[in-house]
Amino acid sequence: MNQHQLEKLNENHAELFDKKFEHFACPILGKDEKAELCDGHVVSKSLGGSNLTIIQRQDVDRFFGKIERSSRLNRRSADYRMLRI
Repeated sequence: MNQHQLEKLNENHAELFDKKFEHFACPILGKDEKAELCDGHVVSKSLGGSNLTIIQRQDVDRFFGKIERSSRLNRRSADYRMLRI
């Protein structure tokens, strides 16, 4: 995890809300609470993926990762079924 990126996020949070976050202010959950953090992957609209990461709560990143992987597998399965017809 990029400590410099976390510090920049905290500075930005202080500018917007007049105080720094205590643990990590998750924009998805709208909570500032203690949680395991990770480098969450930024996925493009086309789901082509990228090498970009952003600090994110690990539980949130895993939740959306499962949805994205499931969606990708369903599309591949549908493509395979179309080829067999």
